[in-house]
Amino acid sequence: HEYKRAAASAFIHANGLNRIVYSGGRAPKLGIVTIGKSYLDVRQALEDIGVDEAAANRIGVRLFKVGCPWPLDLQHIADFARGLDTIVVVEE
Repeated sequence: HEYKRAAASAFIHANGLNRIVYSGGRAPKLGIVTIGKSYLDVRQALEDIGVDEAAANRIGVRLFKVGCPWPLDLQHIADFARGLDTIVVVEE
């Protein structure tokens, strides 16, 4: 696993399988991590309350879509979490 995990993480990162969807603007405070169908549910919930990308960036919400949960790319998660006060994980 020592070499395969590193190779898998490199592949995941290089191909954008896990990605930051909303950056959270200049001062992100809340991060939302989600995967699979839950990602679509979160996007729908945000849309229902009037939060699109522009609004999310204005109010400081960062959204991270996990496309490949294992092995989780720890560097990408660290980049996502940097500067946030709160992280919410939404699963099925």
